[in-house]
Amino acid sequence: MPREGFFLRPGATLGLFAPASPLAALEVINLVKMAESMGFNFKRPLDPPKVAKGYLSGPDAERRASLNALMADPQVAALLAVRGGYGCSRLLTSLAPLWKLYPPKPIIGFSDLTALHMARLTAVGVGGWHGPMLVNFKEPGQRVRLAKALLGHLPPWKLAKSSRLKNGHVQGRLLGGNLTLVISLLSTPYWPNTAGDILLLEDTGEELYRLDRGLTTLKQSGLFQKLGGIVFGDFGLSLPKDKLKLKALLLDTIQDFPGPVAWFPFFGHIQENRPWPVGGWAELKVTDKRGALTFLDPGALTG
Repeated sequence: MPREGFFLRPGATLGLFAPASPLAALEVINLVKMAESMGFNFKRPLDPPKVAKGYLSGPDAERRASLNALMADPQVAALLAVRGGYGCSRLLTSLAPLWKLYPPKPIIGFSDLTALHMARLTAVGVGGWHGPMLVNFKEPGQRVRLAKALLGHLPPWKLAKSSRLKNGHVQGRLLGGNLTLVISLLSTPYWPNTAGDILLLEDTGEELYRLDRGLTTLKQSGLFQKLGGIVFGDFGLSLPKDKLKLKALLLDTIQDFPGPVAWFPFFGHIQENRPWPVGGWAELKVTDKRGALTFLDPGALTG
């Protein structure tokens, strides 16, 4: 994958922004103190957006202005969301003409940040990081894994036997994120051409029948017919009986899918939440004996 637009240097500055729901100022301060061990600097907005309508960190114009300021700041190497929630989708129309003006600084976040990642990738081909946000930094492992990924340490995701749902081999671009957000983007101009790509999906707080509905919607949209591979993440079902039901649902969902499919429940709304590069290239290889998702440089692509 291209190092520009993904990886950072030690000591780089991450600009904090709140494109979705709010996070209390005192909590931001405390979490930044926890994050100092990551080896990066953190820049807070000089004028944090005012809370609007309860579930938004501020009016749309103010949240967009915060993103603009960090993109224009030469000291800021990447943008780190303080949290998800809801609000990114409201910015997509006003951001559409601006993506091409921004430098290729990565945006870091997941959940509601799926909307920003996919809209930017669609508009100008620039990716970002699906990974922990500031609100997740209470867990030390989240900070360590994100720091390593940002510095270029991305070991393959080795798949246990139970995670290998369908055999196959594909190399392609990584995209996706939160299932609910992916569905909401499908009928908009902010969803890219996905031919041959590898779709990663996660979600939380959804009952099994709602996950079934969402996955069925993706199938009926024709999306699965274009993809090269699929990797399912964590879906927030913790009870063993629910996990068995989920696996049965996933197997039923992909029974007609021709490419490789894996279930790797270590990314999503969980403590581990391994980072992965949205728009980066990878190889998904699944066999009866082994399987892995391997992150690639463009020069390593074959076939």
